[in-house]
Formats: sequence, C-alpha cells, structure tokens
Amino acid sequence: MIPEIVADQTNELTDLRREMLSELLAVLHEIDMRVVAFDRRIAKVFGESEACQRIAKVRGVGPKTATAVIAAVDDGRDFDNGRHMAGCLALFPDSIQAVIGD
Repeated sequence: MIPEIVADQTNELTDLRREMLSELLAVLHEIDMRVVAFDRRIAKVFGESEACQRIAKVRGVGPKTATAVIAAVDDGRDFDNGRHMAGCLALFPDSIQAVIGD
C-alpha cells in the first residue's frame, strides 16, 4: 500500500516523507530481488549436490538448511565423530529429539 499512500496527495505526508518512503520502498525491492537471486543460487547448488539431497531427506530439513550444513561441514571428515559434528551444528540430544521425534 506504500505506493498508494505516497501517491495520495490528500494525506498529511510531507514531500520529504513521501520521498523517504519511496526511497525505502526501492531499497526493500532491491533486497527482495537479491533474496530471489540467492534462492536461485542455493537451489542450483542443492540440485547439483548429492550430499545436500541426502541431508534434505531428514524430516524438517529443506534445500536451504541442507546446503548450509554442507557449506559449514563439507564432508564432515574434520570431525572425530558424529557427536562432534552435531555439537558444531548445535544439535544436542534434546534438539535432535525435537527434530526427529520419538
């Protein structure tokens, strides 16, 4: 509704406020476009990564989370065991239980 509010010359907005709102709306639009571009890049990485797709099979894990996990831990070989990796990702028994259920 911001464009309509800015265009309405009968409301109490000053010219400065109209200008500022218009500029802020343009910034928000630019941010939205950047988010769309990043989403496309994440989807491409996800589609090309077997590891990401395997992780996404876990209930509650989607393409963004799976891609973030791979970006954070790569193949996991830097960890001594699964508990160390889970700790790095802040997945502790209670949080794992909450994710996977009983």
